[in-house]
Amino acid sequence: PNMPSGGTVWAAVLPEALGSVPLWNSPGRSTQRGQTVPLGDLVEVAESVTACGMTFYRLPALEDAWICDVNEKGKKIVGMAVREPHRFIYSCREKDGIDVRDVPTRVKKFRGREKLKHRQRVAISERITFASGDEWLKVEPPKEGWVPTLHGDGTVIMVKMGPLNQGGAPSGP
Repeated sequence: PNMPSGGTVWAAVLPEALGSVPLWNSPGRSTQRGQTVPLGDLVEVAESVTACGMTFYRLPALEDAWICDVNEKGKKIVGMAVREPHRFIYSCREKDGIDVRDVPTRVKKFRGREKLKHRQRVAISERITFASGDEWLKVEPPKEGWVPTLHGDGTVIMVKMGPLNQGGAPSGP
């Protein structure tokens, strides 16, 4: 996969998978491993192989297993995402607040216990951008988790306020 400067490429199990996605011993569907990657999970990708309308991604963190981007019916179930450092302060623009999620997905079961309030400012450490253009921010403690930058309809949820300095506080005057 193309590696962006300062970021890494990850495979994400999409909501369309409706559950876990199987892993394979090699790029092809001949030898399944008996292991799966759960819905919403992200796994770093080392390389990709495309053949017959399917793309397989090698996952070093899972003992070099391979994951396929489509299911048996040809439906896209694994998408690519770029994960990169992103040290900024953001403010929640959503009047009703926004749920902080355990993983960067819009699947409702992954809503966390925490919620950002309207106009609450938070420290962000990472950004992940999916191939679809959907962008998520990693919120630092005390409200740790992931929030989207936009609603599905494109309205803004999170607004960048300024950079973080090394200590975690906003930099500048």
